[in-house]
Amino acid sequence: MSIVPNESQPQRTHSMVTRSINQIYKPKQFHVVTKHLIPHAIEPRCVIQALYDSRWKQAMFEELIALMRHNKWILVPPPKNYNPIGCK
Repeated sequence: MSIVPNESQPQRTHSMVTRSINQIYKPKQFHVVTKHLIPHAIEPRCVIQALYDSRWKQAMFEELIALMRHNKWILVPPPKNYNPIGCK
């Protein structure tokens, strides 16, 4: 029995018969670390997306209030040679 080279099969340079030569492939296995499905859009990619969601707006507001309440937010003047408002 001889193997006639087919254009769709790669040329073998050895006599070993492999699974890929015979078009046998294992399916890819995806490992899941949780049994619950996780939605793809868990977090917004930018602040504009976050502002459209009332839950994210509320979370940002609460975070800012907590920073101010614990004196972790201090407004300081910018350096003299720095313009805080830029342009594109």
